This record gives sequence, structure tokens and C-alpha cells, in this order.
Amino acid sequence: MWRIGGWTINLREVIVGSSSEYGTEDGGDYFKTTIGKKFTTDLEISEQITKGFSLSVGANNLFNVYPDKMNPQLVAAQRAGLDNAAVQKYPSFSPIGINGGYCYAKADFTFRSAG
Repeated sequence: MWRIGGWTINLREVIVGSSSEYGTEDGGDYFKTTIGKKFTTDLEISEQITKGFSLSVGANNLFNVYPDKMNPQLVAAQRAGLDNAAVQKYPSFSPIGINGGYCYAKADFTFRSAG
């Protein structure tokens, strides 16, 4: 975190190692889905307008990183078995989430008592 006058800049890099899971369609063959090492970047910039009021803009997963897709053999087996899970594109066990990045704006106001 950096502070420059009334401004604050917070930059965070998250690194997750690879992870994997075995999946099956109705107890048949097992298929391994693996997600490789991923890096995600979060950034927030804030300005302290007054002593009790600040405005911020930021982004989580700034570069819109997604996990690797599910094993295509598992997806094909799910589709053949008419399993609703076959609509999944990304594995649900992903440590970085499956929704990509998002941006936001926020306002913070701190109430202080007179005493």
C-alpha cells in the first residue's frame, strides 16, 4: 500500500499453485481436470476527501484471468449421460473463481461521536 498525500494505492498480486480433481459420470471412467499455476492482480485507488469521507475505485482480478477449462473427456461423458453439469465450462474447485474480473467504486463515510 502506498500513501501519497490524500491518495492511497493498494496493489495485490495473488499466486495460486496448480490444483486438480478427478471427476466421473455415474461411477464410470475417472477423468482428471487440472488447473495450472495462476496469477491474479487486484488494484484499488482511494482519495481521502475529508477526514471522514473517501472515494475508491478498483478492480479484483484486473486482467480477467480464468482457470483452465474442464477436461473435455469428462464434459463429453457428462453430455452423453445428459448430466446438467455438462454446461460447466470451468471447474468449480478453482481457487481463483470462475467469473473473471470485476471493477467497482465505493464511498466510505465514518461517523464520529461528539464526545
